[in-house]
Amino acid sequence: YYYGEDLKKLPVVFVEVYSLENAFRMLLKGRVDLVVEDVNVGLYRAKQMGIVNKISYLRRVIIYRDPSYVAFAKKPGYDKLAEEFSEELKKFKKTEEYFKIIKNYGLIEPGNVTTGK
Repeated sequence: YYYGEDLKKLPVVFVEVYSLENAFRMLLKGRVDLVVEDVNVGLYRAKQMGIVNKISYLRRVIIYRDPSYVAFAKKPGYDKLAEEFSEELKKFKKTEEYFKIIKNYGLIEPGNVTTGK
C-alpha cells in the first residue's frame, strides 16, 4: 500500500517493514507503538497468527489512503473500467451479501469503523 506523504509528515519515527507479520511481531515485542494497516486486513492476519487478543485497533481512520489501481493497468482506456469497477464495489459493500462475507471471515462490520474522506 501507499498511504501518501501525510504519513511521513507525522511527528513519529517511521519504520517500513516487508510484511504485516513482521510489523505485528515488532509491535508485540515493543519495538514499535503502532502498525498502520487496513483494519480488516490487520484483524484477519492477526487471527491467522493467533494474536488477535493481544492487540487493539483504532476505531477511526487516522490517515487518508490514496486510491490504488491494483487490478488495472495504467494504460489508456483502463481508467474508465477502473472507475466503473470502483463504483460497483462501493455498491456491493452496502449489500447484505458483503456483510455475510465480512462475518464469515470473523472481521468487523464496516459500520463499526468511521470511514475516511
